[in-house]
Amino acid sequence: MGTARPLVEVIQLKKTFRSGLFNQKEKIVAIDGVSLSIYPRQIFGLIGESGCGKTTLAKTMLALLRPTEGEVRYEGRNIFAYDERQLGEFRSQVQMIFQDPYGSLNPKIMVKDALAEVLFRHKQINKKKDAAEIIFELLEQVGLNKSHAECFPHELSGGQKQRVALTRALAVGPRVLICDEPVSALDMIHQNQIAGLLQHLQQRKELTLLLISHNMMFVKGLTSITAVMYKGKIVEIAPTSDLFEEPLHPYTKMLFACMPKINDSTDALLPPGNARHVSSLKLLGCCFVASCSFNLKICTEAGPNLKAVNDNRWVACHLYSS
Repeated sequence: MGTARPLVEVIQLKKTFRSGLFNQKEKIVAIDGVSLSIYPRQIFGLIGESGCGKTTLAKTMLALLRPTEGEVRYEGRNIFAYDERQLGEFRSQVQMIFQDPYGSLNPKIMVKDALAEVLFRHKQINKKKDAAEIIFELLEQVGLNKSHAECFPHELSGGQKQRVALTRALAVGPRVLICDEPVSALDMIHQNQIAGLLQHLQQRKELTLLLISHNMMFVKGLTSITAVMYKGKIVEIAPTSDLFEEPLHPYTKMLFACMPKINDSTDALLPPGNARHVSSLKLLGCCFVASCSFNLKICTEAGPNLKAVNDNRWVACHLYSS
């Protein structure tokens, strides 16, 4: 997936959760053998319907969750082998913007105090009172000004809240930014503004971005390579332009057929099948077999592995196994 060394690698990652308090046998498989390689200064897209495991994957990549199996490597080192100090340094290097800009900010704290706390915690400043100049500069970078520093979250629009969340992530000087549905709570105008801002900041700061979204047009406009996720599995990876021009996996084809048209006001997807996590007691055959129009005999017997179909495309489908 490139000639350079990956900055972030996900290797056969699996994450399961117990399905209930008293059910010891059955588990929910949220991530099922996911492998990804993200290279320096790359904008990598991850698309899929709500509930398919995208956010669980992101949280595991940041070590907010521990995997059941597999590794996440940053600069070649397994992050789950870090000690407390190394983990703190890693989280300064890799930051995440969460889906809900409304819930990610403390309603009782002014913007300036929330940002000062981040700077102080990550040792960017020695005293919180020294933060003002840095905060004003950071806010300026995302299109806000000094007056916004004096605001409480409820005094900001949705787009402004997301810019503050972005400012907070950038405050510690990260190399990698994981953006989990960064525009899902915003209207079309603010979506376009955030998209332009992310692109500008990525180029200016040479950031590596992972953009996670069910809004495929948002991902299409920003990313160079995109992975498609379904029921905790990656079913296709390709250069974004190739993926949108000619999707290979039957799920990807069906997903794109459900894309909103230009005049459609919603970015919601019409689900081609149940994309949510599956039970560990039902893991037989392809995860998409129940909704696939091809449905070969082997599809019910064995799940396909993600395989290269050419130099820069990978697909998990028995149609391409030969």
